[in-house]
Amino acid sequence: MNIITVKHGKKYRAKHVNYLQEQLMEYYPTANYFCYTENPTDINCETIPVFNKPLVNKWWNKLALFSIDMPYKGP
Repeated sequence: MNIITVKHGKKYRAKHVNYLQEQLMEYYPTANYFCYTENPTDINCETIPVFNKPLVNKWWNKLALFSIDMPYKGP
């Protein structure tokens, strides 16, 4: 199982992503954790860079998580 968080902009910091991952690891210890972000600084899991040229504005870029170009496979 893959669990992917999204951190973009300045509303949330790396500590929020790391805390969420710590909480989820209690229930899903064997999951693969990723963070889709433009700023991977201090994030404790594997990061996926935001695509250079987003096709749409605002939150719609999260649809890229379903792209075949993403580095993970499976649910």
